[in-house]
Amino acid sequence: MYEEARKGMPKPRFLHKLHDPGYFLIHFSINGSYFDDALCDSGSSVNLMPAEIAKKLGLINSIVKSRMDLKLADSSLTEPLGEVKDIQLDFGGCIVPANFYVVTMKDPEDLKLLLGRSFLATAGAIMDWPNRRISLANVDKDTFYDAAPPGFSSKRFRYTSGGECSQVRGESHGYLIKEVLQDKMHLESSGNRKFLEPPILPN
Repeated sequence: MYEEARKGMPKPRFLHKLHDPGYFLIHFSINGSYFDDALCDSGSSVNLMPAEIAKKLGLINSIVKSRMDLKLADSSLTEPLGEVKDIQLDFGGCIVPANFYVVTMKDPEDLKLLLGRSFLATAGAIMDWPNRRISLANVDKDTFYDAAPPGFSSKRFRYTSGGECSQVRGESHGYLIKEVLQDKMHLESSGNRKFLEPPILPN
């Protein structure tokens, strides 16, 4: 009886094993300053901004104190300086508002914006893991950002509206947020498509 039933069962499908697709980096501007390596992190419930970037953007006086500790991927705890609210991320034709927690980084060269689930939901992010790309459907459903490979790091340039250029370096995965502790208590689309690869900048 068992053998007869087993013969009638469909054969299982075997999937092809894929490797780590890498990191999803996107680019936009804030107050005329261009960021080409903001990290999308679906494992974070908040957006993160290094204090050095907040200072360069003139946002230090806009920080609102908050009762929150952040637990980072290395299990260390950090207390943010506070929160800056309704920061406008300009994607060229579409403005996405976002709140950021401002933190002092151990490595001053690790200047990366981190975008968590609140931003990803607002922008309508679609992470296409098999094809190593991400799109922001609510911003431009026909634009795709290709993933940067694991361990990706390079010298980066950020341009301000005044034409000035500053050079920073660091790895894109320097400060993934693992957990938030409140109050210190403990695509596919049709049509014309644009594929944006991680920028290749001079060494």
